[in-house]
Amino acid sequence: MSITITASYRTWMELTKPNSILSKFTFNNSNLSNRVIQFPTIIREAGDITGETVVFDIENASQLFNSLNTNREQLLKTGIFEYGYTSGNGSEDLIQMFGGELTRVELNEGRGKMIFENKLTKLKRRRVGSGAVPIDYTNSLHNPADLAWYICTSHGGLSGVQSTSNSDIDYTTWSAWRTALSDDAIGIQAYFEGNDLVETLELLQRLTDSVIWSQGDNKIYFSRWTGASSYNVTITDSHIVGKIGYELNTDSILNKVTVQLSYNTQQNTWAGQVVYQNSDSVGSYGIFEAVYNDTSVWYCTSATAMNLAQRLCYRRGNANAEITFDTPLRFLDISFGDYMDFTTQVYSLSGKKLNLKKYSIDTDAGIMTIVADEGFDRGAGRLSGFILDDTYYGLLDQTYNPLF
Repeated sequence: MSITITASYRTWMELTKPNSILSKFTFNNSNLSNRVIQFPTIIREAGDITGETVVFDIENASQLFNSLNTNREQLLKTGIFEYGYTSGNGSEDLIQMFGGELTRVELNEGRGKMIFENKLTKLKRRRVGSGAVPIDYTNSLHNPADLAWYICTSHGGLSGVQSTSNSDIDYTTWSAWRTALSDDAIGIQAYFEGNDLVETLELLQRLTDSVIWSQGDNKIYFSRWTGASSYNVTITDSHIVGKIGYELNTDSILNKVTVQLSYNTQQNTWAGQVVYQNSDSVGSYGIFEAVYNDTSVWYCTSATAMNLAQRLCYRRGNANAEITFDTPLRFLDISFGDYMDFTTQVYSLSGKKLNLKKYSIDTDAGIMTIVADEGFDRGAGRLSGFILDDTYYGLLDQTYNPLF
């Protein structure tokens, strides 16, 4: 769980029909909530680093927003969307759903639209190094979390404060991610010649079997798939509104992985490779293969490369179920890296472990749509329990399956 809410917020959120609901829109430090015709639906997906563009439908019969034409310096000013509850004494208990910069305005006489981009969208305009001045991380091995930190702070312009007061990076999840990678002795090298910054972070996700994403607070969060369970949400038919979608898709299968080792930037050659395959899966489905051979970030030892290959072939050796359902707004604190105990009579599932993959929040309708899978797809996941003879999860130790 990476979203912190108060005890009172949880109480209001979990009520069948909460009162005193408050949707709040602030633009350039002015509360314009009463000018909003429709609040935006917030959509987030595992691995989406810069977040979504959102649109506020506004009234302009008052001609209030004509000032956006006369004073165009209001463009790129900050808009914030908060949602929560008010108490009897009028105090507000809110969480930030979105924060972004005004990038476009559309006025149509008495109505209009204000379009905002997530503040982290600026990372899309940043690059790491250049052809003339490459950034060289080949003199030693680097923890991928440290490399991500360098990229976000030194090249992306995000805060470099190494504490929970960091305004751009969630230091708690970053620290836990770094520790998880350190425990597996994951070290990489890199060489950047003007690489797209966001694409580089996406590459680090894939190379470390992790997920990197943004929240409504405009911070970047990190998580790696491990055998230890984390925050747990229980969802049953009593929490679900409408029909439940169930889908099986072979696109998620991956049962053979090749990881290239130690790229030589001067000779454009690789020193070697490791290959691993899930024999049971190959026997059932045939070969579904991936090759990791990016020449900007790479592994240098066979042990760490095999760590990645075995993880992927285990997690994605079978077709995994994807389940979609609607709930009231009672799970607003769920986040990527959390998992659900899912029970439904519709598909005869009891305590099924699901991992959050995507969600949307429609505060006007009071509906949250959740897309989840069995925890073995491309994003992060969680697994509880002991798996006999498995390379990782058949071990009883403090890294993979702690006894307590």
